[in-house]
Amino acid sequence: RCEYRYSADGSLMVFGGGTGQPQTNQELYDLCGDVIATAQQYSAQLVYTLGAFHTTRQYGKSPKSLVAATSIDLSERIQELGFEPTPGSSLITGFNGLILGMAKEAGMQGIGLYAEIDNPQVPQFRSAKSLLISLEKLTYQKFPGIDELDSLAARIESEVERGMWRGDTFP
Repeated sequence: RCEYRYSADGSLMVFGGGTGQPQTNQELYDLCGDVIATAQQYSAQLVYTLGAFHTTRQYGKSPKSLVAATSIDLSERIQELGFEPTPGSSLITGFNGLILGMAKEAGMQGIGLYAEIDNPQVPQFRSAKSLLISLEKLTYQKFPGIDELDSLAARIESEVERGMWRGDTFP
């Protein structure tokens, strides 16, 4: 079974993982099914999923969050808020793709937020911050500690620049 966390006012539920990543397609389907069933139990009408979008764009210290949605109407409404859609040729796979598809099949709407990353081997704290800022804008929630991600990003960037990043340490 998955772990879930709830906001103090009950308006936001967060799927927090479990014992690890699904290792088989069946485990992935079971995981997504559990998330959807739990969302339905609480009468949720909208599911958000967050992830990464590997890019070659040089974004410096300002990665963008791109968006995908389960309907054209929802996608257009999100774009009116200033969000850029994922490129039409992008594939959303794994949990992020399946959860959006299962949400749609269950009669729910779904939004995928994907922050640009340039190197999946290095923690991308600025990308995480971009996602959380985007999620705040969409949910009208405030997430404490977001600014701390800048200092974590600076530490990683410093290690990478000095050639000290080994990929197995965390600042």
